[in-house]
Amino acid sequence: MNTEEFVKAFYTEKQDFLKEYLSENSETEVRQLIKYLSLTDQKTEIMKKVLDLSFTDVFYSILLGLDGSASIGGIQETYDLKDENGNQLSGEIEGYAYDYFQKKLDNIIMNEQPRPTETQIELIKKLDNLKFDIWNSKTTEEIIEIANKAIAFSKNVEPTTYILANGIAKIDDKGKSLIMEVLKSDIQDLESRSYSTIEDEKFATVSSIQMLIGVFVHLTGDEMFKMLRK
Repeated sequence: MNTEEFVKAFYTEKQDFLKEYLSENSETEVRQLIKYLSLTDQKTEIMKKVLDLSFTDVFYSILLGLDGSASIGGIQETYDLKDENGNQLSGEIEGYAYDYFQKKLDNIIMNEQPRPTETQIELIKKLDNLKFDIWNSKTTEEIIEIANKAIAFSKNVEPTTYILANGIAKIDDKGKSLIMEVLKSDIQDLESRSYSTIEDEKFATVSSIQMLIGVFVHLTGDEMFKMLRK
């Protein structure tokens, strides 16, 4: 085995994990938990992206750690890694790891928009208020009306901007479009009375609106609280 084959094996393992966790026939505990969420097709796509990016971070970090280019558990050392035949593996892992785990992701995010615009802040406040309105709703029709308001409020507001690894600034239009579709799907489910209880309806819609907020701002809970209370 050479270094590239070693790194490629990690990449293959990552892809196998992703495939297994998303397979309808999988009996892993993770897959069973995902099934329990009863995700729509749009939300399943979001889950796939979450898992994909998470696995990429984990495997890439481990490979860099083995090559001495990053720390593992807060400890950074240089390791002499060889296969059972004595072939040297460490020393060139970092380059191949980048090719397999990062170069394949042209849209890897390096930096985020540091602060939301005034328009984004006003929208976030409106969406946050809508979440409270949903929890106070008495009927499915009220929830549908509020969900449609969230879509209307968000329609013409520009989402957050990312700085990609290649230095290009990219507006997250794809993320916005995806979450808007999720919310529209929720409305369809509400109209067809797909949920067992009104509490389930509220939880699903509030969750989607919270994801929609995340399209326009990336702040910690404390930062969000301070911004909303200004």
